[in-house]
Amino acid sequence: MTIPIQNIYYLLCYAWNKMQEQDIVKIDKSDYDQLPDLLAKVLITGCNRLIKQGLDKSYLEVTELYSGVKGKLEFTESIKKQTFPFGKSVCCFDEFSHDILPNRLLKGTLVVLYKMKEIDKTLRHELLEAINHFHDVLTVVPSIPEFHRVYIHRNNSFYDFLLKICRLIIEQISLDEKTGYYKFRDLLRDQATMQSLFEKFVYNFYSIRQSNFKVKGEIISWKAVPINQSKIEYVPVMRTDISLTSNERKIVMDTKYYREALTMNRHSNQKIHSGNLYQIYSYLKNLEYVAEPTSNKNASGILLYPTTSIELDETFLIDNHHISICTVNLATDWNQIEERLLGLLEQKRGHNFFD
Repeated sequence: MTIPIQNIYYLLCYAWNKMQEQDIVKIDKSDYDQLPDLLAKVLITGCNRLIKQGLDKSYLEVTELYSGVKGKLEFTESIKKQTFPFGKSVCCFDEFSHDILPNRLLKGTLVVLYKMKEIDKTLRHELLEAINHFHDVLTVVPSIPEFHRVYIHRNNSFYDFLLKICRLIIEQISLDEKTGYYKFRDLLRDQATMQSLFEKFVYNFYSIRQSNFKVKGEIISWKAVPINQSKIEYVPVMRTDISLTSNERKIVMDTKYYREALTMNRHSNQKIHSGNLYQIYSYLKNLEYVAEPTSNKNASGILLYPTTSIELDETFLIDNHHISICTVNLATDWNQIEERLLGLLEQKRGHNFFD
């Protein structure tokens, strides 16, 4: 599947719920045809904006040799190092510093990008300029667990967008030990990452771009009754990707990011993935037993795939529930993608659909 770089960027911004930041970090996305170059430019532009505003600082506990006494005197350590005869002591004190975890992650990712062989030469120069602004920040190679340790609050909220870009970059790189250069893996071939991004993109798109439906992920319990001493807690709950609810209608949407929307059976005939169909049917059937809202009784389902080799817009009536198998072409113009997604929510009265 080939997706234009511009569309990948929009997809990421929706998935991260960062459409406002996309407008703040102004870049011409059409100037780049490689994702590492685009992410590098976004990160450079965002870091330059932070630098103009002033990088975030915080108090850090520092222990060092000091002329005289400052903060807390580390008496035992000073005796051990015999510092007193020289008028110095080992002291522990707080220092207001740029050398904090968010800045280390930004600088470390800039350095990683600088060490990528495929990065555009002009961007490499801009990366070096940005790196030099972090001169008082320790250079580290970021690790994924470190991103979980960052606390985002109102005063440093813009860091969240940039650190999401950093994390994506770090997740997709590998180090060539022979050359010392980093390589960027093909994001579109990362099934787990693209599945998560596609699901979050669709969820946030509907949350932002329409107001007729309330959008949420929903927990549905099986209509299961334990027999004898069977434990009902062993039965897992079901969680929908997206449940769209209005006063009159209920749509359960399940997103699937596959290289092929259809599968081949043993007779080489194309079929809907059976597991996906069973899943959406189970959601709809068990919703019938949930009293509120009343639209649960005749809820409809949509299995949504990105377009690969075939466009799909198929609808079936299964046990009194309309179930649609649809695709959205992520390779087309972004306006068409938006129209397609919004169009999936429209009632098709001519076909007695969703009535």
